Amino acid sequence: MAGQSNEQPGTLLRADALGLLLATGDGLLLIRSIQPEGGKRMAVSTFLPGHPLQAGAIFQ
Repeated sequence: MAGQSNEQPGTLLRADALGLLLATGDGLLLIRSIQPEGGKRMAVSTFLPGHPLQAGAIFQ
C-alpha cells in the first residue's frame, strides 16, 4: 500500500472492516486477513468484533 507514516514500525494506525493498517519501516501495510494461533484464516472484518484492536497498539 502506498503511503508513509511517522509512527514507529509496528504501530496500528487503523483497524476496521477494510483491514489492519500498520506502519512499517518502508511505508504502510494493509492486512486483510488474519489467522489466530490454532485457528482458521479469516477476514479481519470477521476477527475484529470478538477481538477489538485500538489504533496506537504496537505489534512486534
